[in-house]
Amino acid sequence: MKKVGEFTLESMGKVRIMALTFLFLGIGMIIVANTDKMVDTSVIGFGSRVLLLCGATAASIAMHEGLHGIFFKKFTGKVRFGFKLKTGIGPVFYATSEGSKVSKHQFWAIALAPQIGSAVLIALLFAINASESVRWFLFCMVVINFLGGAMDMYMVFWLRRFPKNALVEDTKEGAVIWQP
Repeated sequence: MKKVGEFTLESMGKVRIMALTFLFLGIGMIIVANTDKMVDTSVIGFGSRVLLLCGATAASIAMHEGLHGIFFKKFTGKVRFGFKLKTGIGPVFYATSEGSKVSKHQFWAIALAPQIGSAVLIALLFAINASESVRWFLFCMVVINFLGGAMDMYMVFWLRRFPKNALVEDTKEGAVIWQP
């Protein structure tokens, strides 16, 4: 097998990272701008909103990496979770299956699973008749997850340049692309 590409946070370049971050911040702002249509925050005190936001952040990270992990386990039989304090974009949580190779399409499923999870949460947000606190919590999880998935979305886009039969090896640092 021949190594034909490598993706790391450091190799992306700060301009791409910033552009991608602003794109997802913009999407987040659009969602936030319509908050009044989804959640009546006037009935939730400021302190409660802050606490719910902190809880939603932790829950969003767990959901995001957990969904990656479920698909890594499904496709490779193993998964490892971790945290890196220093990367090109700051601290990150991750799920990986180092040493395992998956098809491009399997990797797309792994990468996009958390965004699909967010879509389900959006549907729940509109479908359930829950308290405003629960709706605020779900709303925060959706926004945080979409923002946190910026690199996953970029990797899916980046992988399009490789042949259909390319294999992807996820690593703690990013991904390595192999040609059989």
